[in-house]
Amino acid sequence: MLAFVAIALAVYGLVNFYIGRRGAQALASVPAARAIFLVLFIGLALLFPLGRILMSYARNGLTSILVELGTFHLAVMLYGFMAVLAVDLVRLINVFVRILPASPAGEGARSGPTVFAAVAGVVALTVAYGAWNATRLRTVELDLHVPAKAGAVDTLAVAVASDLHLGALVGPRRLEKVVDRMNGLEPDVVLFAGDIVDETVTEEIEAKLAEMGKRITEDYEGKDVLLVGVLRGAFMVMADLARHIDLPVEFDFMAVSSYGASTQTSGVVRILKDLDEEIAGRHVLIVEDIIDSGLTLSYLMKSLNVRKPASLEIATLLLKEGIQRVPIEVKYVGFPIGPEFVVGYGLDYAGKYRNLPYVGVMGAET
Repeated sequence: MLAFVAIALAVYGLVNFYIGRRGAQALASVPAARAIFLVLFIGLALLFPLGRILMSYARNGLTSILVELGTFHLAVMLYGFMAVLAVDLVRLINVFVRILPASPAGEGARSGPTVFAAVAGVVALTVAYGAWNATRLRTVELDLHVPAKAGAVDTLAVAVASDLHLGALVGPRRLEKVVDRMNGLEPDVVLFAGDIVDETVTEEIEAKLAEMGKRITEDYEGKDVLLVGVLRGAFMVMADLARHIDLPVEFDFMAVSSYGASTQTSGVVRILKDLDEEIAGRHVLIVEDIIDSGLTLSYLMKSLNVRKPASLEIATLLLKEGIQRVPIEVKYVGFPIGPEFVVGYGLDYAGKYRNLPYVGVMGAET
């Protein structure tokens, strides 16, 4: 792994050095422009690795901006490298086969800024078109005739999505457009072919937990707070959420069961582990990974309320909308989702899939 990182950084550094050096040479006749170019180019080149390093330690607004600027520079670097290389190849060919008009002595230095402006313009237009194109959705409809029987199925509508490139530069709005377009097609099957996510999707979860943690910090300032995690699913959410709460909080856990090995809650709640701490007079915040029917949580709320806490609220990463069988108030919600059974990031099916670094819908065939 270290060898791969070292090679990647070496290649990144060499490509940037090549582009920076050729740009500085092109602007040699304009010292002020040369100095400005070098400062901006070196600064942007450092942002990509710096942002990635800082992001691994702390995800916040500043690190997100650094990563976005660094990702932008990465695109500029790639297209810039191809453009500069093309110019140098033309000059190399011209040495052996005259394809460019002869220029007087010293004319090359004076034409440098013109060549620089032309290359910079081409790169800027290419990057701008790429950014614009990344936000557009194009739907191509194809009628495919498969010479094989598929039981009683006469037609099958299959929607295939690719090249979404969700990440630092293409975010939730793009995803919403994709979902709306998919729903409009009313497919029987949805396939994701590739190039879906450029970044790790856990950053979206981390950003949401940071937002929730900030609200909790503001709401509970100066109060004696006890975070109660509902095992086993909430352990990942609770650990990551707690890191974003800038308060001296304490932890306790309850273990309950209402699923067993099913994908639907049975409605029968069993307490497998009760709290170790007394909660009378304390501000208790229940942390959940997901809320669906609300039956389990409603039971827990009643059980904890009789112990007379100063306040009792709920924070959940996921809330299934429209399927609650009992009224329940949730103060802090990460993401509202549909009724599908999901796994990952602490959520399981029959004890499996908790360790997935994302939340995904579990298919009926799994």
